[in-house]
Amino acid sequence: PCNHSNVYALIPAAGNGSRMGLSSNKVFLPLSSRSSVLAHTIHNIIRAEICSGICIVVREADREDAEELFAELRSDFSNVQFI
Repeated sequence: PCNHSNVYALIPAAGNGSRMGLSSNKVFLPLSSRSSVLAHTIHNIIRAEICSGICIVVREADREDAEELFAELRSDFSNVQFI
């Protein structure tokens, strides 16, 4: 368990993929056959057990997708904010 009560991870995920020529946010692209860049990032932050919270910065258009992605991770980690 995390003993760092005032350490938060900030995940910048508010891009739109335009520089890559994409029509959607690149954080939702698969990093491996099973998970997206954002899922992989969240999973590793939780697994490291070095922070007490995660703040994920997303575009309003991607908020629901990001929340669903987190729910699919089925983590007991509950201190997550989407802004």
